[in-house]
Amino acid sequence: MPMSYYSNSKLDITKTHKVNDHIEKLESSLTAREIPIRFNCYKVADSFNNMTKSKTITISSAGLTFLSTKAFELGSLIRIYVELPDFWQRKSSLVQYAQTEIPTYFQILARLVKIYELGNTGTLFQFLGETVNIDGIDKQVLENYL
Repeated sequence: MPMSYYSNSKLDITKTHKVNDHIEKLESSLTAREIPIRFNCYKVADSFNNMTKSKTITISSAGLTFLSTKAFELGSLIRIYVELPDFWQRKSSLVQYAQTEIPTYFQILARLVKIYELGNTGTLFQFLGETVNIDGIDKQVLENYL
């Protein structure tokens, strides 16, 4: 049974339907693509190498779903590094500057809005994250890739 960030016993039935519609709209906007990611709970000082590796199940500029053995609370902010193939080559055609160190990923800040516990042992979770922040150029690169 999925848990939803927006579900709350204090909400009236009208708001609950709007929230469910919002989550369904988010889920329907996602494209099925396996893209390598690294993620962790949002912290200011997070290193790329200290993050958990996974792959997306579905993704769009509006959000993504992914699997993890780490448990997170509903509503958590998650920093996600998306590792698109040939990322800099795709991005360099849209920007007017050069990089000395070619980036291989871009960042998304997402809020977990739905969690599925897979299996009965509680060791694997599927998360639906709604994008809170993404760079405009990175968003365009992702949309062109999908």
